[in-house]
Amino acid sequence: MIVAYGNKARPFNTALYLRNRAARILPLYYTAIVLMIIYYFLRVNVLNTPSNYYVNTYDTLLNSLLIQAWIPEKAFTLNPPAWSLSVEAFFYLAFPFIFYRLYKKLSYRAFMMFTIAFFIVSQLVFHFLIYTWPEQLYFFYFLPALRLNEFLIGNGLGALFLMQRKGWKNSGYLLVVLLTVSIYVLRKDVSPLDFHNGLFAIFFAPMLFVLAMNQGAINRLFSKRPFVFLGEISYGVYLLQYPVYFFFTSTLTFFGRKITPPLFYVYLLILLVVSAASYIFIELPLRNRIRKTHATTQTKAAQ
Repeated sequence: MIVAYGNKARPFNTALYLRNRAARILPLYYTAIVLMIIYYFLRVNVLNTPSNYYVNTYDTLLNSLLIQAWIPEKAFTLNPPAWSLSVEAFFYLAFPFIFYRLYKKLSYRAFMMFTIAFFIVSQLVFHFLIYTWPEQLYFFYFLPALRLNEFLIGNGLGALFLMQRKGWKNSGYLLVVLLTVSIYVLRKDVSPLDFHNGLFAIFFAPMLFVLAMNQGAINRLFSKRPFVFLGEISYGVYLLQYPVYFFFTSTLTFFGRKITPPLFYVYLLILLVVSAASYIFIELPLRNRIRKTHATTQTKAAQ
């Protein structure tokens, strides 16, 4: 967000920003919800297969408004991976305040210091909560307000990136070191800390920064068109993993088959194909239509 909107001299249009964010995430988000509703309807009414979860109006409303992560025990309803979109929507709504009240008024250095301080305080609060009320662990895991520190760390990285004048040509070895250390520390028998709500950023943030600054072989590799396209469809891979998996396994069950390791790779291939198709035929067209509608409205208003 900071890299995209970080020019302090350029006006920041909040309405346009929110429209663009909605155009980016909502078309496929609601497509996934519809697919999950269709799946559960077919499972109960056509396949007559018992289910541990049944679609209801309350859960559908929470998911439709992207607020399911704010309600205890509702984060994983309907389409489980979509809980993070509830958090992401909160981040998007918070960004104009962060941009106007913090980023534009502070120097890069001061903004980064604020980000680090907020991160430390958030981690102390989070660990206090999970150790004081362990029965509410998963609520604290998914509560968007307790994950704001992750978003600020990303904004801080953006500010740090904009401060740099040159990339790093030989940083691949540093990335390997960071990855190795993070894997070692994250082993449960090494650290008693809970890395779930942003603490992993102490390893992940430096890795992201090194990747962003790298101008060597790693940068050239990930700049290849196949990797760029894989990044573009990654949103669909994440959001559609459950609908595709449920439809795939239900089809196998209908024909008397169970998923096996070889069939899992078939599922993975189908997921990639479906995600690519959804990107080309759903995400891009609807995104462009929403943005075009906004541009047309703005033009008419100006006239």
